[in-house]
Amino acid sequence: MFGGRREQPRHGRRWHAVGRGTVDSVPEFLILWAISTIATLIGSLVGFALGRRFGPTLRETGAKGWDRATNLFLKRSTWALFGGGMIPLIRSFVPAVAGAARIPYCAFLLRIAAGAACLSTFHLLIGAGLATALQSTAA
Repeated sequence: MFGGRREQPRHGRRWHAVGRGTVDSVPEFLILWAISTIATLIGSLVGFALGRRFGPTLRETGAKGWDRATNLFLKRSTWALFGGGMIPLIRSFVPAVAGAARIPYCAFLLRIAAGAACLSTFHLLIGAGLATALQSTAA
């Protein structure tokens, strides 16, 4: 459960932001993983489309940094897309820059999908670990 009330006889009712746990089975984990990965991909595809459409306009906001990012994608597109998708703040700009750099759609999709799958797994495993720690301290 992801946020609900938990009964504790000594302390009454207590609300937890994280909840009592994450999932109880591997299929539930895989469903959460798929939803998280798909949502990440949708956001990346929107950013990619915006970069394709408004790339020249976006470039005017910071031409020097934009050109450096574009050159990085053109030289090392595989690792730049995959690795950039793992860094929290940079992740927001990777799809738009890739779209503006005219990275081929299939190449973008494959690399960003691999990064999204890894990132979703990482986030879900951290959440599961935090939920387990919360359960053990609350018990």
